[in-house]
Amino acid sequence: MSGIPVRTPKTAPVVNVNNTSAEERLYEFVEKQIDKIRKYTTFSEGQPSFFELNSALSDYSNMNCSLISLDVMAKEEFQKAKNAYDEFIADKYTQIRKENNLQSISAQKWLSTQEIMYMVQSDSRWAFEYKALRDEMNAAEKKVAFCRRLLDNMSDFKFNLGVLSKNVQAEVLNLSGARYLGLEQN
Repeated sequence: MSGIPVRTPKTAPVVNVNNTSAEERLYEFVEKQIDKIRKYTTFSEGQPSFFELNSALSDYSNMNCSLISLDVMAKEEFQKAKNAYDEFIADKYTQIRKENNLQSISAQKWLSTQEIMYMVQSDSRWAFEYKALRDEMNAAEKKVAFCRRLLDNMSDFKFNLGVLSKNVQAEVLNLSGARYLGLEQN
């Protein structure tokens, strides 16, 4: 009988928690990204000089591409965390169903899907692993939402840069026109 293929149950991957919770790592990530954005979007005197404005306009594309890349990585991280969580739930769901919904009892007395899910979530045999996977997935989802907000913020910043640029252009045109007409004040 050893030649007969036997289906072996899959086990969910074990979460590698590095002494910091998913929530703490999320806060670190958010603070780090906000600091980077703040450094990029803040001008020295509040009113940008012509050179600062030019620099911000030329650096915008690189910053936006970096944020898009960060967003893609965050989405991938979320998908991996969600897959690990889903695999864990599926494995434990099957395990509890096999343990409790025995063929020897009437199907009317079997546990419902909802009851099995509650048992999966509350079983002390794997409570730590369940919590770690759930927290990891939630933190990854929040990171995706945060990246989306950063991208939206950069879009607003681009609009503001455009307005500032047009203001500077208008000022330069007014100054050059005043010089041309001899209305310049010394």
